[in-house]
Amino acid sequence: RDGTVTAVAGQVGDRVVAGTPSPDDAPSRRPFVRLADLEALVVRAAVAPRDVPLLATGQPAVAAIDGAGPPVLGEVVGVEPAPGPDGTYGVTVATTLPPPALRIAQPADLRIVVDRATNVLVVPPAAVRVTGPNRGTVLVRPPEARGPDRAVAVTTGLADATSIEIRDGLRAGDVVLVPDEPVP
Repeated sequence: RDGTVTAVAGQVGDRVVAGTPSPDDAPSRRPFVRLADLEALVVRAAVAPRDVPLLATGQPAVAAIDGAGPPVLGEVVGVEPAPGPDGTYGVTVATTLPPPALRIAQPADLRIVVDRATNVLVVPPAAVRVTGPNRGTVLVRPPEARGPDRAVAVTTGLADATSIEIRDGLRAGDVVLVPDEPVP
């Protein structure tokens, strides 16, 4: 098998027993040699049960590894069928062409694309006061600041950590205010 040796669990003269490797917590049966494929990047993540139904193999993903260069594109190659001891589901994302500065076991920020919308209006999440499922209000400044700011009911769509899609209630060019304090 091709790879780079990343660990050797023994010394000259040690007895090596052939067979299936067991978990690392059994030192006498640890794999004698660990190999890594440095030509590919595999990111493993824990996903909350509420998000697992949104995931499937083949979905595009982006892995950002702190200090290892620009984000790397990949795809979901596995979703565990059962949760682990912590109640989360394991998800594996793979990609080729990892950044040269990458090291094994570096933490990564993983984003999996579960849906996509183009040419839509978006606002920061802090601008939306949620009033129900896919409903909220935003504070809008009138054109040329003529008159008081007003709360406008909106229909929301897709959302992530940086933006929320506005499907109805705003027009391109509307000035949306983001409060200094989080909106309840």
